[in-house]
Amino acid sequence: MNNLKRITILLAMTFFVVAGVLSQVPQSFKYQVILRGDDGKPIANDDAKITIEILEDSDVVFTEDHWEFTNDYGLINIQIGSFEDLSVIDWSSTDDFFIRISVDDVEYGTSQLLSVPYALYALETAVEDGEDGREIELDVVGDYIQWRYVGETEWNELIPIEDLRGPQGDQGDQGNQGDQGDPGDDGREVELDVVGDYIQWRYVGETDWNELIAIEDLLGPAGPPGPDGDPGPPGDEGLHVVDAWIDGDNHLWIELSNGDEIDAGEVSVTGDGGDIPDGDIHGEILFWDDNAGEWVRAAPQNPGDFMYWSGTAWEVVEAGDDGQVMTFKDGRPQWDDTVRISFGD
Repeated sequence: MNNLKRITILLAMTFFVVAGVLSQVPQSFKYQVILRGDDGKPIANDDAKITIEILEDSDVVFTEDHWEFTNDYGLINIQIGSFEDLSVIDWSSTDDFFIRISVDDVEYGTSQLLSVPYALYALETAVEDGEDGREIELDVVGDYIQWRYVGETEWNELIPIEDLRGPQGDQGDQGNQGDQGDPGDDGREVELDVVGDYIQWRYVGETDWNELIAIEDLLGPAGPPGPDGDPGPPGDEGLHVVDAWIDGDNHLWIELSNGDEIDAGEVSVTGDGGDIPDGDIHGEILFWDDNAGEWVRAAPQNPGDFMYWSGTAWEVVEAGDDGQVMTFKDGRPQWDDTVRISFGD
């Protein structure tokens, strides 16, 4: 077998005492070997030479060769004692017994034989005084391997199964992934939807929803702010007041930027009991004249004119000429054609 040099071996130490006749105590037991390649897969349907050695302490007391074929699962079943005589082994010895396995003359492992092979010795001592020619049969009954004469109904305990168990072996290699299973029998369709704060599911046709996952669990961290968008187009110009005046009937009029004139109603403008002057007041300046005891129009109303408070009344200062400089003299503003520059001491 040209590829067994790359194998590992799983030793399945399952022993069975083979039924025989009372006059010839059976001297054989079964041994199973699984051959695997380096990839862990069984080596199926291949031939191999299996060499079995039984050691008493370190001495080889039994050797037997088997030429076998593995099955579809890499398994070989061996009947130890089918070619050589196991009776040469003194199972009553107080020494320890071991079994050593070689495949194609390459040694692969040695393990201790515990209670199982001694069933041969127990069987021999248990039935050595039986009647010649009667067949016996073995079976597992309860927690024991038991025996009885063929044709009888009562079983006799031979050895507890517990005594046949060796130490637990090392954990095997992980198996290959199996094929995908067939679809489940249910086969019912489901539908998903966002209900409240959850993604939920239900079978198609049913009414009750089942929570699947909270939406909050699906939210990632907030990203950085995006860039500012382009400015929007300018809005339409709003309405604003462009003029206001009081007519001769004391009505306040307001002119809007769209040209509409609105009568805001009658107003009363008084100062110390004085009424506003008669006639339209449109863009004019009024001030209270204490001497006259009434509101008077500030005159004249020319471009550039301005008013100042003299301490007793508002007075008009007419617009100056080009190049003139406004100065103050005796507390009254006036225009001056001369610019005076003074220097300190």
